[in-house]
Amino acid sequence: MKSNGKLPLYSQIQLNMSEKITSGEWPAHYQIPSEKEIGEQFGVSRITAKNAVMGLVNEGLLYRHRGKGTFVAERKRAEITEIVEPEPEKKKKIIGFMFHWMEVHYGAQLFAGVETALNELGYLVIYKRVASFENESQALRELLDVPVSGLIVFANSEEHFNDDIIRLALNKYPLVLVEKTMRDIRTNSVYCDTERAGALMAEYLLNKGLREIGLITYPSSFTYGVKERIFGFQAGLVNGGVKPLSEDGILTLRPNDLIMPGWAQPRETVPDSIVEFIKQRPQLNAIATVDALLARFVSLACAQLNRRDVTIVCCDEPSGYYGGIVPAAYVDQSPQELGRRSAKLLIDCIEQAAEPQTIKVDPKIIEI
Repeated sequence: MKSNGKLPLYSQIQLNMSEKITSGEWPAHYQIPSEKEIGEQFGVSRITAKNAVMGLVNEGLLYRHRGKGTFVAERKRAEITEIVEPEPEKKKKIIGFMFHWMEVHYGAQLFAGVETALNELGYLVIYKRVASFENESQALRELLDVPVSGLIVFANSEEHFNDDIIRLALNKYPLVLVEKTMRDIRTNSVYCDTERAGALMAEYLLNKGLREIGLITYPSSFTYGVKERIFGFQAGLVNGGVKPLSEDGILTLRPNDLIMPGWAQPRETVPDSIVEFIKQRPQLNAIATVDALLARFVSLACAQLNRRDVTIVCCDEPSGYYGGIVPAAYVDQSPQELGRRSAKLLIDCIEQAAEPQTIKVDPKIIEI
């Protein structure tokens, strides 16, 4: 491969592959190596190799055949030559989206908002899912190596930000934080008022005359949003003249307890701890959950125990309640709007050098 320090890694890989096509080493309809093999050959991550390949697919040099692989397209030599010599200064209009684990339906809605808005604005988006705080730096490096023109970062579960994210913000790199803000550094952020979301659940139940209430949640340290929902819920109870829930009235589960190995998909069976929590508290007439995934398990557990007298309310739009008790209401945190506004804010930052903004989206209660 020709070495060109001015070109990003993926462009250097594209240049190498283009030369193979131009020279005839890779003739039309030749199956190129897999992304894994390309990554190993050039010593780059698989995501960098994938973006190099996709760039040539978009240019028409390669084509994909589902289930079989990627092949060389038929192109005229003159057309290929135009692509072989990219301008080093020219950046692809690509945005990186990095996120930690989030409830599946909520995450899909958020990403749909980001992708739709970026598509309308002429940008592509690639995403990187991060398993832990410790993996953030590597994920950021892989996205920056693509290279991306800017980043949308969904809040992690730690109280503090990753040092590399702080450096990007200090260097005024195009960046938008979702569901989290920096206190001492001006940067773009979009978030829902999650404390108000928790309060809305409490207010809804109290307005229905329900007083024997339970809360099922993740640890308050899981995300800043979860911490605020719990606080808002307890404050909502107090404001309604009811004592805040004691530890006995709260069940806390780790996200890993709810997902199958590999943490890509939720488990199919209800966790025993949720069933036992409801079974041991026959006085409960209402349960609130901090997200829709927990609500789904609560609904199935209530159906198993024939507890159709329990009113369920949750954060985020519920889905997948076949055979369960459908929640009475949910708090809409507008994930699609969060995604759209994050994308538009980032592009304003890139194209217009707009000043950093913080955008708050107000939640609302939706009765089903």
